[in-house]
Amino acid sequence: MFEEKINSPAVKAYFEVLGLDVWDAWSFFKLLDLDDGGDVEIEEFLMGCLRLRGTARAIDVGKLIHDQTWLIRTHGKFQTYVEAELKKIQEQLLWMAGVGPGTPDNARSTSTGSFGFRNLRNRTSNSSDTNAKDS
Repeated sequence: MFEEKINSPAVKAYFEVLGLDVWDAWSFFKLLDLDDGGDVEIEEFLMGCLRLRGTARAIDVGKLIHDQTWLIRTHGKFQTYVEAELKKIQEQLLWMAGVGPGTPDNARSTSTGSFGFRNLRNRTSNSSDTNAKDS
């Protein structure tokens, strides 16, 4: 429904008068729907149109680059933290199951890095094979 309305000649002419270049209706809709509610209220529409008028200035592009760089760096730090915490949990579970090396102190190490579920499955299946051979 939104795409039909936005692509009508009258709406295109209105946007042209406002200085809005709307070539991708869906992207424009997402930019207007600030609360991600799936609807664009009249207030969101008006504020969005005012905010998106004209062309981007160098300061706008610079701010976007700065914000995106910060987000990437912050996300990377968070990912590293989550992977380290997941590794600790996996090591503790292996120790509790009796298939991991060491003691609970080793299971609480703060080492970082990727430790996927596939590795966990391989380690537990290999340990089961070893335990079966010992029996």
